[in-house]
Amino acid sequence: MGRKAFIVMLVLALIMGLSLAVMAQEGKKGKGEKPKGEKAQGHLPPGLDELGLTDEQKAKVQQAAADMQAKMKALKESGAAGDDAKKKQMEVRKAFDDQLNTILTDEQKKKRAEQMKAKKAGGEKKEEKK
Repeated sequence: MGRKAFIVMLVLALIMGLSLAVMAQEGKKGKGEKPKGEKAQGHLPPGLDELGLTDEQKAKVQQAAADMQAKMKALKESGAAGDDAKKKQMEVRKAFDDQLNTILTDEQKKKRAEQMKAKKAGGEKKEEKK
């Protein structure tokens, strides 16, 4: 009886060890963390999910956001600094906003403008508190 119990315990320990190894391999990304390059995949930039986008619009916005992130990353890696870097970042953001305006309907553009106005007003209030 003691030998059978030992074998059963050994098999269970082996199974648990293997399952932990598999879970460790799958969990290397970390909790809530995404693999590099997938940040924009499946997610919309803040506020856009409230505009009632169609699936086609969502796909286009996600692609535009991914393109913008790639350009921003390239700027960062290029080592550009100071006013030149800020100017280039603003150009990339403006290009994204222009692309976004070609995707959105007139009603969605109005909602987006209201969001931006409210966000700007909220930002000014935070500035005053400092």
